Amino acid sequence: MKTFFKYFFVILFLLGGWVSSAQAVDDAIVAVVNKELITMKDLKDYLHSTYVSLVADGMDPRQIDAVMKDLEANGIEKMIEDKIILSYANEKKMEIRESGVDERVDQLKSQYRSEADFMTDLVSNGSNLTDLRHKIRDQLKIKYIIDNEIREKITVNPKEVEDFFSSNKDQFKRKESLSLDSIYIAFGTNKQAARKKIEAALDRVKKGDDFKKIAADYSDTPSIGTIERGQLRDDIETKLLALKMDETSDIFEVENGYFIFKLLGHSPEKIAAYEDVKNFAYEVVYRRKFKEKFEKWLLKLKAKTYVEIKK
Repeated sequence: MKTFFKYFFVILFLLGGWVSSAQAVDDAIVAVVNKELITMKDLKDYLHSTYVSLVADGMDPRQIDAVMKDLEANGIEKMIEDKIILSYANEKKMEIRESGVDERVDQLKSQYRSEADFMTDLVSNGSNLTDLRHKIRDQLKIKYIIDNEIREKITVNPKEVEDFFSSNKDQFKRKESLSLDSIYIAFGTNKQAARKKIEAALDRVKKGDDFKKIAADYSDTPSIGTIERGQLRDDIETKLLALKMDETSDIFEVENGYFIFKLLGHSPEKIAAYEDVKNFAYEVVYRRKFKEKFEKWLLKLKAKTYVEIKK
């Protein structure tokens, strides 16, 4: 859970350098939205709550890393946008059921080994359960107002999806691929011994023994499986493309060991069938519509709001 601190420290430097006093940093005003001040502590809490929420939602660590890096550059602007949307939700007198807050708290707790660890992390970040519930309530208000004002008003009809697919077929192109069985022997500390072992495996292949059985007896790694054109070294790829179905290659030396391949299948480059990708195409069309509507809606809200970012 401490990973978010590296992003917070980057933010500090981006905003004008390190301040020796932690209290001075926390009290520093970074922005004003209408009459509400946003301090460095608010920004720190925002980063922390965003990180914890993404983890609780089960987002892939690489995606979390991308989101947090984006906040290095745009954290203040994103926080201002949330403040503007929250203000609008409050104007609409949006209410959040406490059961929804309870569910989110339980979801966050589940990321910790124990409730004690959960509470310790809250306290170490200058917060408490009451503050957390308030933040969750605000997050849910933002989510639901966006759902009501934007998401529920978006419609995507089948023809739009079909038209997108027809106009963007290059996005749905599947590269030429090879399905391979493989035997791999690592050099380890004795390259000569590895060479003898791969030659012994190849000798059994030539005698007609079952390739999978040989791989089970010799290979240091599982089968390489399906690879796309361009993923292997050019000279290896050229020879594999020349193999006939169920034919086995000679020995290839790579950086850390030796390979033998057996060709199981060869799929040419082709455009994916519409039925196979229509759900993905729908999501792309939907996201584009959402982005366009959301940006226009937010622009209108911003026009009615006083915003000042402190330099």
